[in-house]
Amino acid sequence: MTLVRKLAPEHDRADVQDKAIPSETEAQVRIALDMMPNRRIIDFLVRYFVTEVNWIDQVLYPPWFLMQYQRWWALGNLSTVSEIEFAVLILRICCYASQFLPSPGRNVDHVEGVPLAAIRQSCEKAIHALNPICTSLDPRGSLVRVHHIVYGGLSAGCVGRMNGFWESVSCASRVAQQIGLHLGPVVSEGCAGEMDKEMRRRTYCNLYIWDSYLSRHLDRIPFLADTLNPDVWPRMRLLPSGVDIDSTSSDVPDVFTERILRARLAQFWRCNRLPRGPEWDMMAAEERYEQFCSSFLQDLPPAFALEPDRQWDERLPALPMQRQLLHIAIFEQLCWNFRPTLLQQPDQMAAPLPLYKQVMLAHGKRALAAAALSLLQCAKALHGLMTCGSLTQFSGIIVPIFEAAVPLLCLCADRDFPGITIQHGCPAPPQHGSSNPLEARIAKVTRDECVQAARDALSTLENLAEVSEVAEIGARTIARLISRFDADSPTTLSLAHQPAYQHPEFENVDGGAAGTDVGAGVASISTGTGPAGWRLGPMRDCVVSTEGGEEGTELDFPFDGGCYSGVGSGWADLLGDLTDSFGV
Repeated sequence: MTLVRKLAPEHDRADVQDKAIPSETEAQVRIALDMMPNRRIIDFLVRYFVTEVNWIDQVLYPPWFLMQYQRWWALGNLSTVSEIEFAVLILRICCYASQFLPSPGRNVDHVEGVPLAAIRQSCEKAIHALNPICTSLDPRGSLVRVHHIVYGGLSAGCVGRMNGFWESVSCASRVAQQIGLHLGPVVSEGCAGEMDKEMRRRTYCNLYIWDSYLSRHLDRIPFLADTLNPDVWPRMRLLPSGVDIDSTSSDVPDVFTERILRARLAQFWRCNRLPRGPEWDMMAAEERYEQFCSSFLQDLPPAFALEPDRQWDERLPALPMQRQLLHIAIFEQLCWNFRPTLLQQPDQMAAPLPLYKQVMLAHGKRALAAAALSLLQCAKALHGLMTCGSLTQFSGIIVPIFEAAVPLLCLCADRDFPGITIQHGCPAPPQHGSSNPLEARIAKVTRDECVQAARDALSTLENLAEVSEVAEIGARTIARLISRFDADSPTTLSLAHQPAYQHPEFENVDGGAAGTDVGAGVASISTGTGPAGWRLGPMRDCVVSTEGGEEGTELDFPFDGGCYSGVGSGWADLLGDLTDSFGV
């Protein structure tokens, strides 16, 4: 097929020519378009998206998108499938942008007198009417279809529906492969120009990032290959319009640099993923970390290094926030690398661990604490940059805060934490922070520091709970865990088994434990009466039942043999059940 595409470029093939709308469908299209908000509302949301939201994922290059946006409004009557697809893209963008309102710069809950919720409802109605028309007339799809599917997923992710985001990535990946995005420039010869080819590459790069992120968090198999074809990596250096910077300067970060680095980060960890199973190889975790420091962190551009060069920050306003997004992703991955230390149970082993393994296990736990503390620090910095510390429902802030706080509390539940250290001779001089970001913190981490960081995380989530259901669930969970610490004396608190926790943002609707990939199952902690304090107990899974007209009844599904013998619950129910099983 590659040879066929090379000899017969896409624009010469009848099956990809833009299709006219049949006359019998025109009436349906007109009815659907009448459901759209008026242009003043759409213009406001599109402008807000371009200036305040697009920097996060860089799915669209603003000049490229705005040119097509103006052209679309000048059309008048829509006559082709591509024009309908673009209408769906506009509506998806409006829905997504509205999720970031109100904001410090736009403290509004309505546009042109119409509430944001009503605007989203109008957009969704029009989308649901137009989507079937597009797919029936053009089953194969287009780049614009990939874009609007992606924005539907991003909107779902904003409100915590990560299974919905995952399904969108699945659908977008399928369409992307149908139109050849994964094959690089061979199938792109029919594009209108180099900018269109670059948009195809950038779109596939983003799909790879989301596929990697969600498959790890939801414990799924990725849709896309572990490594990216060299032909699909973005190539063009595009600076924001209106910025007085010489684009030929080699150290000026491109607007898409952060996404390319995120793709490289994802590729490293996908090619060096943690093995499944209860056994944890302490040496392998350290070797992965050392390889990551030497092969990834040392190659970061100065503007994105962990100790960055900030010379471009004032002229590239999004750069400091993009930098924090990358740093958050880095420390999330480091947390995952060392998180299996929480599942190690030396007291339940047939023979005591040798001293060197005890030292390595303690070192791994301190490394996890150092990574989690750094993750909280980066999330706090991003929160300040984006909103000056005010309210937001952006999951890129809320989720890392929760993900860092829970393992810190699990570590502090271990009476032996932070554990033993042994030094022979004089300590080695510390390496540069960018090449070994955990080293300085590992030696100094304390239980009190970790507990205080978790309390600070709780305070932040409680504030954000005013506008975010995800933050509310996370805050309630952490509050119950912290209350457990307050109720017990630290000298008598021990942990027989550390739980693999369920993420507050991720729902699990297909029966599996959608949390971690570091153990065979999920355990819970319940209140004990003896010196052990906490003991291992089974974790209940539940769904919200509507049987007998009693909405909200919990149905139990026992944990059996490493899996649940029933249907898994939604993320909110499962997380609430997890906190109940702590005996709080």
